[in-house]
Amino acid sequence: MLEYEWERRWGKKQGSIYSPKGFKPVPSAAEERMGRDDRRLKKVAERVAFMNSLDKDAGGHVFPRIRPTSSARNSKIQTFIISQQHTRTILSLCKSHHATVTNAIFVLVTFAWLRLVASRTDPRNARVSEAERKRWKAIGSERMPIMMYTAINLQSNIFLALGYLNVVLPGFLPHLALEQCESDEEARKVLERTFWLRVRSVRDQHTKVLSSPLFRERAERAKAWAVIDDYEEELTTAKAEGGSRVAPKQPRVPSVALLGVSLLANLDNLYLPSNFPALNLFDILNGTRKNTGGILLMGYTFRGRIYSTLGWDSRSFEPGVVEEFFEKFEATLKEFLLPSVEGVVFERGLECRSKAAEQARL
Repeated sequence: MLEYEWERRWGKKQGSIYSPKGFKPVPSAAEERMGRDDRRLKKVAERVAFMNSLDKDAGGHVFPRIRPTSSARNSKIQTFIISQQHTRTILSLCKSHHATVTNAIFVLVTFAWLRLVASRTDPRNARVSEAERKRWKAIGSERMPIMMYTAINLQSNIFLALGYLNVVLPGFLPHLALEQCESDEEARKVLERTFWLRVRSVRDQHTKVLSSPLFRERAERAKAWAVIDDYEEELTTAKAEGGSRVAPKQPRVPSVALLGVSLLANLDNLYLPSNFPALNLFDILNGTRKNTGGILLMGYTFRGRIYSTLGWDSRSFEPGVVEEFFEKFEATLKEFLLPSVEGVVFERGLECRSKAAEQARL
């Protein structure tokens, strides 16, 4: 549309001061500049590479769900906000470990989840029955890794997913090393080394996927398979083409995600206070899009402060479980990203149901 308006106003003459040769009023999207190889062999290689990547996406940890008693979705949102001073401290700490806050968030999720599982399986916890304890041991088995999914976005100002990336981390803490510690300080150092080792692992997983020559094909297939079941799609395609294509094998291990993580980076590049001198943009309330039973952790920087928001469909989760997880996530963040700050208290954002959010703000 913008190109059409430009040509109507300035004409199509190439080489003029208004329309230099090769000039486009609207820059090409990053996705278009990635290029594409339509050779048949390349397509086959991309298909095989994508199927092999699915075999590595193992995950066996999942929040316990309950059957919803109502068909109406009931989304709940909780948010905590980190001050500008503490945000700068966190950014500096992550940079010193050659990582980003984005990398650290995934590890914080796994540590918070493992501590929640440990609390629910602890025999000394009188609030949990023996049957519940066994159930939590099954859904939080240390034999299985923890998988989370996140969207891949190449645009800095348009939050449109190009594809999806699964991040896989160990589903256990270093118990043997912790048992050999003679003091709490030694145990803290062991956990700290483990934490930053896994943060760098997340960084390497991101780098490996984004630098792959098959990234675009994987991204396109991941987006399609997020809606259409892979097995049925492949069988339908093979039948329509009249070929003898082998249907994809079923995964040998569980492949379920604990939750989704959506990190929007720095929103200050979009919401510049100087552009709105008559307004004071002091807060943002997110409305996360989730399927029934979904749970999504969002993070971004706004006005120099880090926001962390958890949204979930409360109909599908046992009361208090997700809230306890988010409390442990906040405590774990303070422990590893603000280790030298004592007694820090984060500001709370609006914590209400999404339907009441607008009324609460008014």
